[in-house]
Amino acid sequence: METTSFTIGASDRLIEIGAVYVENLTVTDKTFQTYVNPKRALPETIVEFTEFPR
Repeated sequence: METTSFTIGASDRLIEIGAVYVENLTVTDKTFQTYVNPKRALPETIVEFTEFPR
């Protein structure tokens, strides 16, 4: 998961979720990734750091 910072209970929000599929204790090439609308403006440093789409 990626967030806008570290204080989810405050004004920071989740912006991305990612997962990998594990089979027999081995990470496979099956993946999942999606962006989440944080419903707030993102600081420019976060946009650059996470390559969040504009």
